[in-house]
Amino acid sequence: MIVKLRDNLYLGDKDAFTSLAQLKEMGIQAVVVVANDLPAATEDETGVRVHKLGLLDGPNYGHVKDLACHIPKYLLQNGETVLIQSVTGKRRGAFVCGRTICELEGKSIYEVFVEIQKLIPDLDLSKVYF
Repeated sequence: MIVKLRDNLYLGDKDAFTSLAQLKEMGIQAVVVVANDLPAATEDETGVRVHKLGLLDGPNYGHVKDLACHIPKYLLQNGETVLIQSVTGKRRGAFVCGRTICELEGKSIYEVFVEIQKLIPDLDLSKVYF
């Protein structure tokens, strides 16, 4: 699954892409892997950068979640197109995307989660807050 949330922000699961070249063709310049239990793609000659900040599938320290949300925020503020990837895209990845959007656009996190749920109908909002 790969879902376009904004012109420069995508949310993906473990099957979002098969190669970084595929992402480069889509215009994606960076991948932020936010799942501790998901191996990150190895950077290659495509120029697509891969950043991994593995969040746990369960309670995480607030400052670690802040870091996971600020990495894509800063990439986006610098004009990059970013894919946030987690195992299912419906928990850690959705949280990071939602919080990144609400910080950039000044929206409430619930408002952003409802917006994401329209794009991913089986998104369980009770599991996005981890």
